[in-house]
Amino acid sequence: SAAVGIKSKTHAILVALKRAPSELSAHQKKILPIDDHVAVAIAGLTADARLLCNFMRSECLDSRWAFDQPLPISRLVSVVGNKSQIPTQRYGRRPFGVGLLIAGFDSAGPHIYQTCPS
Repeated sequence: SAAVGIKSKTHAILVALKRAPSELSAHQKKILPIDDHVAVAIAGLTADARLLCNFMRSECLDSRWAFDQPLPISRLVSVVGNKSQIPTQRYGRRPFGVGLLIAGFDSAGPHIYQTCPS
């Protein structure tokens, strides 16, 4: 499914198509909130996306608890990229099959980042 992100000087917007794989199944959420300042649009395997989103939520909560401020978007994307890279370098594990568009706002302004499963 397709996901699109648009960024201006003051806003970052995510849009995703919400399609059911068949007539008998329900729609899957394609835009998931992570924290007050971050959201993710997914394209690919929903189960892998949920795992990465739960990881990002815990990283944001850890930052708020330890430093009493939101985690910068660039640091969050760096941590997710490192976590996504590990299964591709180990024998016997499959890589994450999901592409993410991570949109957020921090002290430097709005940001949109992309991660690819390849």
